[in-house]
Amino acid sequence: MSIHILTQNSEVKTRLGAFLDEMGKKYVFHDTLLTLEKKLSRLKKTDAVFYDLQLEEHIWAFEPIYLGSRKTHMVVFEPSDTGSVNYSPMGNEHFLILSKDDARTKKRLITLFHELTKLSAPRKAAKKKAKKKAVAKKKATSQTTDATATTPVAEAPVAAVTQTTRYLQANSDAMKHFAAELKEAAGKHKFTMLQGEDGAEFELAARELNFQANGDISPLIVFDPMNLKSQELEELAESAMAAKVTQYCYLGLTLELNSQSVSEIASFLGHLKMQLKEQDTYLHLIIGHEIESESCFPDNIRPTLDAVRGTSHLLQIPGMASRADDISAIAHSIFSMLRMAHPFLQARSIDSSAIKHLEAECAELDYSRITRVLRNAMALGRSPTLTKDELLSFRDNSPTTQHLMESLADEKYYPSAPQ
Repeated sequence: MSIHILTQNSEVKTRLGAFLDEMGKKYVFHDTLLTLEKKLSRLKKTDAVFYDLQLEEHIWAFEPIYLGSRKTHMVVFEPSDTGSVNYSPMGNEHFLILSKDDARTKKRLITLFHELTKLSAPRKAAKKKAKKKAVAKKKATSQTTDATATTPVAEAPVAAVTQTTRYLQANSDAMKHFAAELKEAAGKHKFTMLQGEDGAEFELAARELNFQANGDISPLIVFDPMNLKSQELEELAESAMAAKVTQYCYLGLTLELNSQSVSEIASFLGHLKMQLKEQDTYLHLIIGHEIESESCFPDNIRPTLDAVRGTSHLLQIPGMASRADDISAIAHSIFSMLRMAHPFLQARSIDSSAIKHLEAECAELDYSRITRVLRNAMALGRSPTLTKDELLSFRDNSPTTQHLMESLADEKYYPSAPQ
């Protein structure tokens, strides 16, 4: 990926350049529209053009860049302290607020590049096939679903209500099978990789694995993937061994790791191999991996990361396309948590039409997106009951909705804590 950035802000150049260097990205800064226009026709689908929205009042460059970069991706950005009303020009899908907080900006850039990479890569046939199969199945059973939607829960057979998991909703056959795999693997592998689609519930699956191993006597420990230290892991390993309690640590997503973090993981795994017998290892590591995210890995960490992945035990989280039967329980659980966190919101219940809509769209959803759809509808809607109409009005893929939610959380409204 080659990134071309049009900005005249020296501070932006310094900060953005530092972030991109750390991520191993190739980039070029342009001070004028003329120099950038000469490059546009030669850009590839995998490239990107960044445009500083502060320049729009002076050079009106958005339209020529937008029209000239149809083959690639255009990202409009703006520093959060400009004081202007942030907006993304009509027609542009990618908008980025450069936070004054480095950690926030870095996280937003990682998410943005992941999204651009997915849009640039051809979709795999298997994924399409899975989605089509899920949609077809839904249509074939829609009449039965409608007919039984109002059936009281109490009338369901007692055998159907069997709780086998604490953190995951496992009503579908796919998730029941995955839950069985988790239970079987609990406590047996010192390094486990949870692989799933973008937006899958990686951390919840990690918590479930920890629960199956020790009953949550010792809760899952979650690390910052960008600041891993092998010494901390070694100290935890010694503590777990002294207590003789199986302890799981979640290291985040492979997508979030930097070169230092990968080296620290490799160092710790080497420590376990050299200093401890595998059967005496009470500390177990979990890492999440989004399918098709390999192209986002910087070249300088890919070999080490591949080697680390090769030592792991792989568990595959089923895609939401095969989990229509889990949607209702997932949606109600998320709704309840959001209600408890924000009791001042208008929404107090969720209608069956909203659930049916999510079930019908399961092939296009993932756990994270279901959460965002419900959050947006609850935060921005005025109805006491969430229906299909509210979900459609404030759906996740609306740039306006996403930008509003982003702005509400930005330090322009909630100042950053002192460093």
